[in-house]
Amino acid sequence: MAPTPTVQTDPPIRAFDLDAWAGDDYPARKQHLEQRIAESQGRARVDALLAMARFTLARALPEEGRAALDAAESLTPGPDQRYELRLLRDAFRALDGTADPDDSQFVRAQPTPAAADHHVWRSATLAPSRWTAAKSSLPIALKRLLSYPADLRGRLLTLLAESAGEAADGPSLNLIVLEMITLDGIGSTDGRLDFFRGRLAELHNETAEALTHYKRASALPNLYGHRAQVRSIELRLASGALDDPGAIAELESLRYAWRGGDVETDALAALGAAYTRAGRIDAALDIFGLLGRRFGATARGRAALTTGRGLLDAVIGHLETTPGSALDALSLQVRYGRTVALTDDDAGTQQRRLARLLARGGFTLEAARLLHTVAEATRGAQRAAVGLELARVLLDAGRGSEALAVLDHTAGPAPDAQAAERRALLRAEAFATEGEAMRAFDALRGLTGPEAARIRADSLFRAGEWPAARAAYAELLGGQDAPLPDDIAFHALAAFRAGDDAAVTAATERHGKALAGTRWAGLLDALAVPPDPPGKPLSSATVSGQLAAADALAGMLRRWKTP
Repeated sequence: MAPTPTVQTDPPIRAFDLDAWAGDDYPARKQHLEQRIAESQGRARVDALLAMARFTLARALPEEGRAALDAAESLTPGPDQRYELRLLRDAFRALDGTADPDDSQFVRAQPTPAAADHHVWRSATLAPSRWTAAKSSLPIALKRLLSYPADLRGRLLTLLAESAGEAADGPSLNLIVLEMITLDGIGSTDGRLDFFRGRLAELHNETAEALTHYKRASALPNLYGHRAQVRSIELRLASGALDDPGAIAELESLRYAWRGGDVETDALAALGAAYTRAGRIDAALDIFGLLGRRFGATARGRAALTTGRGLLDAVIGHLETTPGSALDALSLQVRYGRTVALTDDDAGTQQRRLARLLARGGFTLEAARLLHTVAEATRGAQRAAVGLELARVLLDAGRGSEALAVLDHTAGPAPDAQAAERRALLRAEAFATEGEAMRAFDALRGLTGPEAARIRADSLFRAGEWPAARAAYAELLGGQDAPLPDDIAFHALAAFRAGDDAAVTAATERHGKALAGTRWAGLLDALAVPPDPPGKPLSSATVSGQLAAADALAGMLRRWKTP
């Protein structure tokens, strides 16, 4: 019988003896460790570098710690040392908020209730991106942090407070702030404590108290002071104590007083939102472009682009609800199209919204180009959905053959029956636009409903089958409580071309008022003038009717020519 292979498992994460790692005397401890590194070789040198890394972790010195770990890894450490290196590197990543929870020993291994240090570092690893999971370890972590070295404890409590505040978790933030107050007033000298107390008051809807804390914090010309100013502005805006022009003035001043880092990102985002609400879209777009240009592809840049995504959403939302915003949409695409693409999600949500705005404003060429780009960058069901939008834009521009090519190029498994029907309807409409009535009918086989009926009627109209088109449009009108003006107009035109004067007259009597104020106003009056009996002179009533019809037709043509 072959022996059962053993599965290699990582050892449990043991307790961190941070007081021993840090030592009582910083210079003496550091000098001792440096000497030990210099005097050792091979495995002993790796152990010495690991001791230096533990010392820098306990002292909250991540840059020096990473240097020690890099040096240790270059010396071919043993399996046990390699595991220790990995654990320390995960701790340093957690400390500066850059840890990947899916690639961290603290998350992959499940802590026991007795493994307090494991809970601390698991919570710190998860906090920035998965707060709900992180806070399950919070009670044990906060208790263990009471005995951590002061600098390391302050860094970790700050990280937890930031994450709780971002998640709007008032009860958890309250526990963290209480510990910060209890332990020598962590952050009391740099405005940090007042900043988090202000955030806590915000979450409790205590606006006056929040503003008091923010005012105290903002008296200090440092990171938390400037962050408190931004939060104060946003809170006063939300409460109505500050209007958008006042916020713009304060944020402009803050923007130039503090350059770089998260404060500038936050200030720019708030400033852009204020510009958007004030209707100053050009200024908001300038801020959006600045967010994209200034920060690039760094970690700070990714945070800035995330902020930019929120601003972009606000700007596009404003344009969607503002009549006559097509030129602003075009300006956004022409000036900052690349930044829009950078901030967008995998489905191209914002670019698709922008394309709809462009198409709505008549910029179909720009909308089509933008949707082409999104379609090439997406896959599967998302690509198929973008293809449907692009085909719609092309059809509205009368480009049926291109719409067919797009539908073929982006074809894939339909996510649902509704999407499959939508694709079939668009194909049929494209065939109708190209004058291929039989292929349009084939595409519509098995489809019912007003849209399918409208495409059938349109195909007959384009093919010059006037009696059949009149009948198809009559059937469509009969099934609608409020017929569309286009359907009424094409029914009347088909009846006129078929020589069915009675149908034209009936349409005028029944639907004449429905065309008032539309591009078809006057059409029915122009079509419904009965001719005089042949062989008789024109009556004055006939002349007056024909002159009125000509005037109505001229008015309709003028409206069609108006941009």
